Amino acid sequence: MTRQERLNVIRTAAEHRRLINETARRQFDLNANDLRARSHWLAQTAAMMSQPSLGL
Repeated sequence: MTRQERLNVIRTAAEHRRLINETARRQFDLNANDLRARSHWLAQTAAMMSQPSLGL
């Protein structure tokens, strides 16, 4: 394998690693946003349930 071919393999591997890391980071952000939304909904629901009945 020539020096140029080795450099191309290294560059390709680095690019693949960068894409994998970026994808993982985006998935983590999506999961974190979903968790925040669920926590917010749960807090709102708990607050509503703790309110005294309006006599309905």
